[in-house]
Amino acid sequence: MIMLKSRQIIRMDIWQQITQPGTAKKWCFCIFLFLVAFILLFLVFQDRNDPWHLVVRAPKYDRMLYSIPVEGEDVFHMVYVHSVSGQRVEGSFKITDRGLIKPLTTEFDSFGPGLPVFDRSVEYEIKNGSFIVYHDEEPRQELSLFVAPLTGDQLLLHGEKYDLTSHYENPVLVQIYISGAE
Repeated sequence: MIMLKSRQIIRMDIWQQITQPGTAKKWCFCIFLFLVAFILLFLVFQDRNDPWHLVVRAPKYDRMLYSIPVEGEDVFHMVYVHSVSGQRVEGSFKITDRGLIKPLTTEFDSFGPGLPVFDRSVEYEIKNGSFIVYHDEEPRQELSLFVAPLTGDQLLLHGEKYDLTSHYENPVLVQIYISGAE
């Protein structure tokens, strides 16, 4: 590097500049400022996607029952006892990579009101005495359903059971949706 000092040209290499008294502190300070600026830029421009949560709400009471961390492609199950047949019913749902809920299957042992009807448009199988219906429906933003102590509704996700019916004595409408996926 070339520097002018009292009209003389002095050549100094970078190492000499760094090792001059007081210059090392200046370089350390510059490096520190550079790192702070880099960290601030990272924080400002980082991907600000909030984690997704599967939310269960009771809108009538303006109350959130559960907020469970989830990711795209997670599968959850809704299990209840059919109020007419008294048999267990299980529905499975997949969270899409867009944060929507896609119905996958409904599994049940006997027919009853509100359960899928078998016709040529429905794919199904019978396995161990249970009917498994495969749904070909578009993903949706939310599920809305009534839950009641009589039916013992539960949500199963990540190996955990979430009771939906002990919060209220009477049947109540709940909404299930993915937050943070907007």
